[in-house]
Amino acid sequence: MRLSRFLAADEVEVEILDDQRARAAEQLCGVKGSADVIDASVVLCAQAREHRIVTSDVADLRTLDPKAQLICRLG
Repeated sequence: MRLSRFLAADEVEVEILDDQRARAAEQLCGVKGSADVIDASVVLCAQAREHRIVTSDVADLRTLDPKAQLICRLG
């Protein structure tokens, strides 16, 4: 229920993981030695928009972008 309310908020814009974005995420994974294309796509989106990332997965995101502005949320 919380996720559906979050996604419905006016401030939230859902990005489509199209072929171009997926390839860019795959390339970032290759450079950084990660296998998590979803985390990489989140990092790339945040970089493009200069946004912070709310996550419970700080370590993996730091691997992909040590300078990312992360807001840690548990569970």
